[in-house]
Amino acid sequence: MTLIAAQARAFRVQEDAQRQPPPPPRRQLDARLRTQLAQVLAYAQAQDDWLLPIHRPLRVTVAGFQYGQGEDVLDDLQIGDVLRLVREPDNPHDQRAVRIEWNRKKLGYVPRAENAALAQALDRGAAASARVHALLDNDWAPVEIEIELEG
Repeated sequence: MTLIAAQARAFRVQEDAQRQPPPPPRRQLDARLRTQLAQVLAYAQAQDDWLLPIHRPLRVTVAGFQYGQGEDVLDDLQIGDVLRLVREPDNPHDQRAVRIEWNRKKLGYVPRAENAALAQALDRGAAASARVHALLDNDWAPVEIEIELEG
């Protein structure tokens, strides 16, 4: 392709682009619609029936490990150790909190981003088992656990 042909082609592409109608303007939500949307989203978030059940083992790192007794017992933890899951519906920070214990010592919690379906299942009477899955080289979250719903 010669230089003149390339310039002519570029000119035609530019002309075609200028002939295209502009995209429609994006509508902004007014204050009333923003309020209604916030109400709908808050209602939907408060519903538990949309949560998917846990069908596979759930692997998470223990949240809040540094605030519980976890650091005191970290050297004693072994992969495969059985853990106890305790629901804390009255927890002031998270109404879906699930505490993780090892030998009656609080290690921390199931992370908030992962606890909704588990809390719902425990509230309905489901049994769950948990074990230490991995000990990580991470000061903030050194313990990974595996949780399985039984039955």
